[in-house]
This record gives sequence, structure tokens and C-alpha cells, in this order.
Amino acid sequence: WLLASGAPLDLCDYSHPFVMEFLRDIEAACNQGEAEESMAERTGEENVESPGEVSLHWLTAEGDHDKLEAVLKIDNSALEVADRHGQTPLNLAARLGLHHIVKVLLEAGADVDHADCDGWTALRAAAWGGHTEIVKLVLAAGASVDSCDRDERTALRAASWGGHSDIVTLLLEANADVNKTDCEGRTALIAAAYMGHAEIVEKLLDYHADINHE
Repeated sequence: WLLASGAPLDLCDYSHPFVMEFLRDIEAACNQGEAEESMAERTGEENVESPGEVSLHWLTAEGDHDKLEAVLKIDNSALEVADRHGQTPLNLAARLGLHHIVKVLLEAGADVDHADCDGWTALRAAAWGGHTEIVKLVLAAGASVDSCDRDERTALRAASWGGHSDIVTLLLEANADVNKTDCEGRTALIAAAYMGHAEIVEKLLDYHADINHE
């Protein structure tokens, strides 16, 4: 058994073969209902800190919320550990559109407003990707609706550019700043008009978007 043999839980590369072996054993333990006991034995040793970014990021990307929950029940201290892109597991799940995983991570206490190296929060990533259910989840968790990426683009700007009408509506109803500009001075209205999203243009105008902004 890998964990009982001293498998490190805080490796930095979640594509490492050793980590993949660790996760296969975690899966087997989950199937047998033994994961919590085995990890508890491992975490009782003096040299163990937490499950670490490897297991959480990999389990997040894998999309299996049962295995992720099994790890988080033992130790959720790695929730805010970021990978080389600055992404926490929540950021990664939002980018990948894994709303069940996002729900698990939020319930475990993940920081909903953590920004990665591009300045993308979970909300910004979900808005760009058109992941409506995730937008609902992070807004309900108190996400900052007007947080900006490094180019000063908000979730509303991203959703307007991408043509995600339902998300635009959610953000407007959450009091997003309809006239906020990005680093190039473009508003959500300009983005939607440029991309030819007539329905979104109309919706933004209903929320008093400045039609005269240049």
C-alpha cells in the first residue's frame, strides 16, 4: 500500500508517475471504503504536512468529487496551494467547467476570489468559458462580481465578448458595473457589439450601458 509505505503527499508536479500511482491506490481505497483510514495512518507520521497540491489539483482535474471529498475529509489545508500557473484547485475546476468539483471545494472553504497568474478568479474563468452553473455557485459564495484580470477585464466583459447571454444576465442581476472599462478602454457593450452579440447588446442597454462611450 503506497500511503503506508511513505508516499509523499506534497509533491509539486501532479503529472508525476509516483502521484499517478498514489491516485490509483486512492481510487481503490475509495472503492473499498478504506481511504480515510489509510490516509489517517499516513498523516499521523511526523514528516507529513498535508495532502498537498498534487493530489488536490490532480483529483480536481480528474473530476471525481468522491475521491476529492475523501482527501478533503482528512486535510483541507492545501485548498489554497497554487500550481505554477497560480491556480488553486478552485481556479482549475472553474476553468475546466467542473461544477460538481467547484461545489465540493467551496463547501470545503476554498477562497472564491483567489486570482491566478493572469488575474483570473473562478468567476472570471467560468464567465469566459460559459460555465453558467459555476457562475451561479461562485456568486452565491460571495465572489467579487467586478474583480478584474491583469488586463482589467471583468467577468461581465468576458461573458459579453464570448456571447454567454445567461451569464451576462446573472452578472447584471448581481450588480456588475456595466460601464467598467478594460485596459484598452473597452466596455462590455463595446465587446458584445464588436462580436455581433445583438441579444447581449440589448440586455446591456437595458441596464444602462453607455452607448456613447468611445
